[in-house]
Amino acid sequence: MTRTTTSRTASLAALSAAALLVGSLTGCTAIEDVLSKQERADYQTYDEAQRGWPDGPIPGWIPAESTDLHLLRTTDGSNEIVAFESAADLMTDGCEPRPRHNMPGLTADWGLEAYPDTVLLCADWEVAATDGGWFGWRITGTIDE
Repeated sequence: MTRTTTSRTASLAALSAAALLVGSLTGCTAIEDVLSKQERADYQTYDEAQRGWPDGPIPGWIPAESTDLHLLRTTDGSNEIVAFESAADLMTDGCEPRPRHNMPGLTADWGLEAYPDTVLLCADWEVAATDGGWFGWRITGTIDE
């Protein structure tokens, strides 16, 4: 073997190892999602979210001008949380204030640190204001009127 061949072999081995490392790191989230029975989705715009929302249309109470949307849900759809940036007033979109019914069954680093006692009821979601947007979780169980 010549010095050039050895050098090429070493370079090829290093390149292969780097590609394997990058591939394994990008696959970590997918593997984590499968093992935790959760799926995540991030959308820069409402239109992007509308096209990619799992299991049907994006919830109707999410304003069309929303940006930076994040969704975390269980793979069976029984628990969901969503966060997005929006200056919209959800009160004008049919959401009603009421005492909080429950807590979300999922957590994310973009979620709330503390949950208010009063939230907005938007269809079958409870929603709370955040700095610059909203955080919501799908209600589990029934709500007594």
